[in-house]
Amino acid sequence: MGLVSQSTESEKAPMKIGFLACEGTIPGSPRRRADAHEHDLQVDAIEPALAARGHELAVIDWRAPMQEFNDIPLLLLGTVWDYQDNEEEFLAKLDALESQGIAICNSPETLRWNIDKRYLADLAELGAATIPTNWVEEPRAGDIANAFEQFDTDSLVVKRQVGA
Repeated sequence: MGLVSQSTESEKAPMKIGFLACEGTIPGSPRRRADAHEHDLQVDAIEPALAARGHELAVIDWRAPMQEFNDIPLLLLGTVWDYQDNEEEFLAKLDALESQGIAICNSPETLRWNIDKRYLADLAELGAATIPTNWVEEPRAGDIANAFEQFDTDSLVVKRQVGA
């Protein structure tokens, strides 16, 4: 019978973990968005916890050249808030990163499924509780007026199907 032991945090090698962002959220960017403080809050929450375990968090623009990801074995999907305007480019980049052996949280397969909010219809069909939704490809004023009546409400949320 062999001996199996659990490694401790101190025995694990330090790792550089990537946090994917976009030009509009990275501090110092000339195109930084007014709401990019949310990026700072996320990084401020994650970075100390990783550092306490000997790891480093590296904020990287998802459009960065592939060589900038060479020493990163794991990527967190952070503040990639412009993906919806560049969906195919974004998904292609994730595929390229994964093909280089980089683990991505969540996987490109999962992201392909839920990048379009119609995944919520899939979940509803499986019995998950979801918000009542009208799936309209290109909503017009009449569609919105009908939704008020259909849902018997005074307020609606109108959202892109592929969007942050």
